[in-house]
Amino acid sequence: MSNCQKHYSQEMLILTYITPGYLHWFYHLYLNLRLLRLDPYFHVCTSSSIELPFHNVTTLDAGFSKSAQTFGSKEYGKIVNSKHDCILKFYKQTDILFLDTDVTLFRSPLPYLSQHNTGIPLFLEDSGPFREKGTLNSGCVYLPRTSHSVEFVDSFVKHLKRENSRNDQDVLNKYKPALYALLNKNLFANGYRFYENRHKHPVNKNIVLVHHNWISGDANKWNRAKSFDCIVNESSRHRFSEMLKQS
Repeated sequence: MSNCQKHYSQEMLILTYITPGYLHWFYHLYLNLRLLRLDPYFHVCTSSSIELPFHNVTTLDAGFSKSAQTFGSKEYGKIVNSKHDCILKFYKQTDILFLDTDVTLFRSPLPYLSQHNTGIPLFLEDSGPFREKGTLNSGCVYLPRTSHSVEFVDSFVKHLKRENSRNDQDVLNKYKPALYALLNKNLFANGYRFYENRHKHPVNKNIVLVHHNWISGDANKWNRAKSFDCIVNESSRHRFSEMLKQS
């Protein structure tokens, strides 16, 4: 671990959940975190049908087809509950930064989270043209190990299962936690702010991460991110590594 990260607690997980249809995003995120020397914090939940070249894995008793990558599909709806079953396994043990796999990090989020940890959950804001200001994104959530986080997760999962929804973000925004805060939207960007709105509001030079949402179709999402040099793979890792050094 680098010297700049020695003072951060190992009681912290960067947690994600993957299915067969999103393996390409997992390999991207894993390599991204390795380049930032954050892989010691990384932990993955997955279904039993997936084998990964990675040791920090929790296998949940679930199976998904590739149609699970289609937002709003019946298979996608299964992910919603399993994704949060993953959080339920760890939220009382450690601080958690939960990320969907379709995220790119440009620097470590740990200094920001350490500085802004007031004991309440932090969410990426997902506002845009047809989402009102303050809309919460369920794909980037920081949960410090506090009673506020425990209360939120317990209540949210209860609402999620009762509503039987295929879209956890709708449930999240219908039943927002009593206490929470938003991550800085200039540093933790949604897909609209990073891609569609950059001509009005240039991307902050100190941006921490982008969640590649606000687009239909996984192939379109992947290709858009790739065209902006936001995909990390074996062919791009050197270029991305050099970019990280300059940021």
